[in-house]
Amino acid sequence: MSTKKGEPRSSNEKAKALSDKVVKSRAPRRKSYTLDLRIHSPASLGYLGIDGIDTAPAMVRLAKVKGLDVIAVTDFHSGDFIDRVVAAAEGTKLTVLPGVSLRCRLAGCDDVVIICLFPENYRSQQVNTFLREVGVPTSQLGREDYILDTPFGAILSVIEAHQGIAIPSRMDKTPHRMNVIPVLVRE
Repeated sequence: MSTKKGEPRSSNEKAKALSDKVVKSRAPRRKSYTLDLRIHSPASLGYLGIDGIDTAPAMVRLAKVKGLDVIAVTDFHSGDFIDRVVAAAEGTKLTVLPGVSLRCRLAGCDDVVIICLFPENYRSQQVNTFLREVGVPTSQLGREDYILDTPFGAILSVIEAHQGIAIPSRMDKTPHRMNVIPVLVRE
């Protein structure tokens, strides 16, 4: 049943139009993507580098060899290497997501690791600005053993203000971390 231009549709017509859209959205995707959202670089202290090799292009080549479509550079408490990996990936099909890993405290557990991912156009400077805003001291940039004291809710607010997302990482590694999962779900 069609309506003339400008006439309001009946609720049945609206529901039918909506159901047609829903059915269409259930079509299987034609492309799948392979991702690694936890890539560390020399900006993370303790990173095992190879002397004499420019690490950023090597990381891009390794991603290609592994068949990855998307990688996220997520060093601990540092955004310093993002620009180098993005530059190394120019002209390739690899998508590089800027990010950072934070070690936080939550519900009595001081070993909650959060991967923060930001829009593709973010660069080292914006990620390092984010780190200052959540309270990471400059002396702790790149340190995996640093534990951020900023309240967890405040960290999430700053992530959202930067149009980022937070992904808990390796929460199944210890019973202590697993006990925090219900609290993470509520946050």
